[in-house]
Amino acid sequence: MIRNIKLHKKYTAFLCIILLVFLSIGYAIVLYAKKPKPNIIFITLDALRADHLGCYGYKRNTSPNIDSLAAKGTLFRQAISQATWTTASVSSIITSLYPNHELREAVYSLSPQDDNLIRLLKNKGYATALFTNAYPILNNTFCNIKDDFDMFHISQVKADKMITLVNNWLYGNSEKPFFLWVYLYDTHGPYDAPPSYFSGFLSDNLYPNKNVSITGHEEMQNDYYSFKTLPRYVAENGVTDTSYYIAKYDGGIKFADEQISRLLNALRDKKLENNTLLILFSDHGESLTEHNLYFNHSHFLYEDLIRVPLLIIFPDKLPKKVVNQQVQLIDIFPTIMDILGIKNNKNIEGKSLLPLIKGSPSQLDAYAFSETLYYPSPSCIRTEDWKLIYNRKKENYELYNLKEDPGELYNLIKEREEIANSLKSKLDNWSKTAGTNSLSSKDYLPSEESEKLKSLGYLQ
Repeated sequence: MIRNIKLHKKYTAFLCIILLVFLSIGYAIVLYAKKPKPNIIFITLDALRADHLGCYGYKRNTSPNIDSLAAKGTLFRQAISQATWTTASVSSIITSLYPNHELREAVYSLSPQDDNLIRLLKNKGYATALFTNAYPILNNTFCNIKDDFDMFHISQVKADKMITLVNNWLYGNSEKPFFLWVYLYDTHGPYDAPPSYFSGFLSDNLYPNKNVSITGHEEMQNDYYSFKTLPRYVAENGVTDTSYYIAKYDGGIKFADEQISRLLNALRDKKLENNTLLILFSDHGESLTEHNLYFNHSHFLYEDLIRVPLLIIFPDKLPKKVVNQQVQLIDIFPTIMDILGIKNNKNIEGKSLLPLIKGSPSQLDAYAFSETLYYPSPSCIRTEDWKLIYNRKKENYELYNLKEDPGELYNLIKEREEIANSLKSKLDNWSKTAGTNSLSSKDYLPSEESEKLKSLGYLQ
């Protein structure tokens, strides 16, 4: 009798344990099912150099809010853009494909047939929105895929007014998961931030005074317009001192940085911060006198033009760290898919950065490729140590040791033939196999937009 009672107690205890296990599993399933999809925010600052942000070591206090943001997530020290101007770069980012090699002018647009990140997220139930003052370049770039955005707002206002519009949208559209792209043009020439944001930089003597002539009409006729001269669209009141324009450029960063803090405050007010994946990056850099290219970006592929900031922040989900390994902007798309757990059947060329962020073995490509689709049309291949630039127009090469010569001042093409030949072969193979159908020509560009593109230095 006593033995039967003991067995009964053991049996009851066993059943209770089984019941608790099933209840725990059931609770976990319900909890997971109710777990909201993360929101996704892109913050893009056009023509922003990585080395002009405090979190990348810059001496001027241009970016206190971006620096604080960087401390909360993953900062990539060697993020490489695939092109040196907006249309090709952003198209490459949202398709995870290298740019169209035949693209030559600013009047090209992303093809409506191409799958892209925005369309994929919309099909997954995300509200999609773009707010930008990059007029008219993004209006033209996305003209064929505007329907992929539930909200597509583009206007010629400064970043402060744009962020007001963004925050108003945010307060009324946070009930369902959203993809929000905030694309600010205030760091792009002609550098017109309010004077209070750059006046303090004018007297800090960080850069030497250097005077260069303003581009004349005759110089606009050659392939190197603004090469060795100050472009007319940047020039102000006849000022020829380059340190003045660098101060204005940095002022644009500081102005945009302050407005970004307002967006971050809105996220906190709505208690969205902890369930929002935030990615901050630039489409390309800017040359600020290096290699005799003044305040432009569409011509060459030096580090100041293709090495860009990239921050990925997902509080409590992804670690705080600095990544020194080379990555590419085409890696953003597959990284998002990996974080969301979405299997993507699309043929893409980027690789997920999630294993790298988490410290797991990653399968990233050892080589990054970039090209500029304006004159003189070079392409380049880059590793963490070396870069080979090929000038298709002049049929010549430049080879730089990025570790020993980060300023790319000493062309080693004749001294290091073995490395050069190896990179030449890989660049040639890439050029032959890379796709050429990611962008398509736009038949008509309104005269108003054409004139605006000319004023920004995109068209002659």
